Amino acid sequence: MRAKLPIEGFGSRVLEIHSPGLLQGAILTVDGQRAPKGKGRNTYTLQRDDGKSTTIKLKPSLVYDLPGVEIDGTRIEVVPRLRWFEYILASLPLVLIFGGIPGIVLAVILIVACIRLFRSSLEPATRYIAAGVLSLGVPVLYYIAIFVIVVIASQH
Repeated sequence: MRAKLPIEGFGSRVLEIHSPGLLQGAILTVDGQRAPKGKGRNTYTLQRDDGKSTTIKLKPSLVYDLPGVEIDGTRIEVVPRLRWFEYILASLPLVLIFGGIPGIVLAVILIVACIRLFRSSLEPATRYIAAGVLSLGVPVLYYIAIFVIVVIASQH
């Protein structure tokens, strides 16, 4: 996922943050090219059109797919936060923690997938239906599969 940064003073240049991948952290780009690194980790220093320097720091997030952004010491909200009921719907897969290590891994994957769904550009109804299927349907299928495996194993 990527999002444009709403920063004044850069004219027609497009500043975007890209969500972290499996093997790399979040990055900042200017017109599609990596921004020049600044002093410190996850820090970038850019020149505005008026010649002044702007420091942009990306703050990693455990919950969201995009990092937080701090511009010259002021934190800005790049994408809106989830609403309370979206947090609840995304956390329903936590019932899988009673399914052992595979259940815990699946729960984490489902929670991250739901959060990414809520941040996607899908229509709201589609987002909530898909998140509901992931949050409710997958755990139900998981426990049905475990039940079937236990029943079959106990018969042999």
